[in-house]
Amino acid sequence: MSPGRLRAVYYFEDTLHRAGPEGGRELLAAAAELGFTAVVTEPVRLPEWLVPTAHDLGMAALVAVACFSDHADPILPENPHLWPIEATGRRRPRQEWYTGLIPTDETHNSGVVERCARLAEQGVDGVIADFIRWPMHWELELRAPERHQETSYDAITLARFAQWSGVAVPDEPMSAAERIHGEHAETWYAFRRSVITDVLRRIGEAVREANPEALVGAFVVPATEPQRMTWLGQDVAAFAEHCDVLFPMTYHAITHRPPSWIAEVTREIAASSGGVVVPVVQSTADPAVSDGADWGPRFDAAEFADALAHAAEAASGVVVFCGEGLTPGRANEVARSFGRDTTPALSNRRAKEPFESHHPLLRSKDPA
Repeated sequence: MSPGRLRAVYYFEDTLHRAGPEGGRELLAAAAELGFTAVVTEPVRLPEWLVPTAHDLGMAALVAVACFSDHADPILPENPHLWPIEATGRRRPRQEWYTGLIPTDETHNSGVVERCARLAEQGVDGVIADFIRWPMHWELELRAPERHQETSYDAITLARFAQWSGVAVPDEPMSAAERIHGEHAETWYAFRRSVITDVLRRIGEAVREANPEALVGAFVVPATEPQRMTWLGQDVAAFAEHCDVLFPMTYHAITHRPPSWIAEVTREIAASSGGVVVPVVQSTADPAVSDGADWGPRFDAAEFADALAHAAEAASGVVVFCGEGLTPGRANEVARSFGRDTTPALSNRRAKEPFESHHPLLRSKDPA
């Protein structure tokens, strides 16, 4: 399957809820006029108007689900057993907005799979697994890898590892970590990859059963392959067997990289996975948009244009993260990147043809 003309813009859930049906239509109409063919969001509560409005404007509606993160809809206060445990026995500390969850609890994992299936039943055109990884705040930790602390040596994970591998490990976190990394590190990392891949497999099966036309995707951390395979449990070749599109989060400013790095990461993941890869490009580092999180050094519209150009070098599709960062100058760069001469005026006009939900989604109509 080709990535076709998938040109998506990510909006935060709060933006969509604040906009409401009328303002949301204006927001999506402006995005469609820029050349975007899809809108992406990650909702705790899906706005009822989003899917029909997107379809009416010739756009697809893609919904991301946070698999192993407690940032948007916190459950840790009532489920402390899901907190990742470091080798010291302490809980992995919160970093900025991020607190990861252990990926080994069957009750939680079943709930994630069921949520993905429910969204597919509600008519969304695709479900993207987000935070589908072993706990890591990669946006900060990839800048300083020496600060990364391994997890999770909790009772649930250690029991699953012992059952999966046949390796007996102590119950105490420090002793367990010492034995694992002293004698069974490769087995431990293989186990972690199997856990993450299996959750993605179940998500894909559940989404397709609920809606055979729906796209299944996964957000991928833009780390090196060895880092993905060990720290993150993300085996992109295995991922590609269970989903239609891999979305590497190639946020160049967040990772303190030049825009050319976007093409490098995209090509590497495409080669490693053999699957369809669509990069996610950062639109801004403005703290007002990031809500104070460290999104790296600020960059101007010209650098954003450069990032879009490098994404286009390596793939025929792109996701822009996030729409809230599209100032007029950056919107102009999107329009140029998509073959528009200038940014169209904001309007409520209807797209020429409503979106027809069919699989593969990535061949949806261009609303130009």
